[in-house]
Amino acid sequence: MNTTSQNTSIKDFVSFELRKMLETNETLKTLSERLDLKSPSLLSMVANGKRLPSEALLEKLFVVWKTGAKERKFLRLQLKLEKKHQKGKEALSLMQEIKKLNPPSTFFKLKLKQIESVRDWHVLVVRALANSPEFNADPQWISERLRNKISPKQARTALSLLTDRGLLAQDEKTGKVTVCQDYVETTHEIPSEAIRQHHRGMLSRALEALNEQSVSERLFNSITLNFKPEDLELAKKRIVDFNRAFHEEFGHNTSDTVYQLNVQLFSHTAPSRGKEK
Repeated sequence: MNTTSQNTSIKDFVSFELRKMLETNETLKTLSERLDLKSPSLLSMVANGKRLPSEALLEKLFVVWKTGAKERKFLRLQLKLEKKHQKGKEALSLMQEIKKLNPPSTFFKLKLKQIESVRDWHVLVVRALANSPEFNADPQWISERLRNKISPKQARTALSLLTDRGLLAQDEKTGKVTVCQDYVETTHEIPSEAIRQHHRGMLSRALEALNEQSVSERLFNSITLNFKPEDLELAKKRIVDFNRAFHEEFGHNTSDTVYQLNVQLFSHTAPSRGKEK
């Protein structure tokens, strides 16, 4: 399970996600009404990072974000640690509980500003393309290599974002571009509008590939099965572990071809009547 970065406060995280919601989905007034807040001013202060969210607001956000039980516990602990400025044994105890829920990973986790920069699907594709030996930082070349799915202007913006966020580095003398960190991940289980937008873009590309690419270039496969909801957490972990192992086995920086692997796991069915309570 990956959650917010250890360098990211709960105030910054909630502020980041609220701003993404306000930019893409709703106004401050409608979101306040949705969260049953009497005044939008409180939400505005939290969204602008001027104050911590209250426990009550965080619980309401959990419902809107559909946050899982384990992630709720993690965020509650983070809020408690920051809100009371805990020190000594109590702070140590809270930090130990948080560490158990957020174990260290050998993979590089994107920070909030980095996640925001990759909300457009093509940004990480440009980053992967930059790993290839034949890579050319010319935006027109990038546009053509990506089947003209993005414009040269979008390619130029992607390069700038990746460099600014520390995901690419460019030598000032030679102009050579290098990729920083071999394998990167966003957060898992913690809701993010930027990550949702990224996945929407990738799903759109998958639909295009289904129509535009031959069966020799792609593989679309799926299973439909009866599934025990209590196995969901283990199933998610297996998929994340599979993605990492797949990258380690098949990721080659010497290749000039970029592929996308999407793995989706979701329920086709509504909760049974006996579980609606």
